[in-house]
Amino acid sequence: MASLIKMQVYLDQARYHSFKSMAKKLKVSMAQLVREWIDEKTENRKTKGFTTDPFWKCVGRGNSGVDDIAQRFDDYLYGGKE
Repeated sequence: MASLIKMQVYLDQARYHSFKSMAKKLKVSMAQLVREWIDEKTENRKTKGFTTDPFWKCVGRGNSGVDDIAQRFDDYLYGGKE
């Protein structure tokens, strides 16, 4: 394992006891449970990422071919310079 860096986290009593109980059930230290949770969360973000969100399937469907919309959106929306 790489060298470890000490980190401090403040939890309310309910979270602390819940976390401690979970670590005990899994027979790991609370520190190990935190490391595993961080690994799991960061891996999920890498693999799922925002690009797999169904929202992105509709991006580009209304592609007009106009390449300056960001600069001239007021003109296109409200009429202006053509």
